[in-house]
Amino acid sequence: MKNKLIICILFTCLISFNLLKTQSVANAETQDNS
Repeated sequence: MKNKLIICILFTCLISFNLLKTQSVANAETQDNS
């Protein structure tokens, strides 16, 4: 049960990190275009 919780937390962190990364890239591209 504890391992499952740790995996869920890691998974959530991974998703959040990927979202932030793609958002940063998208923001950089929009700034380049303008």
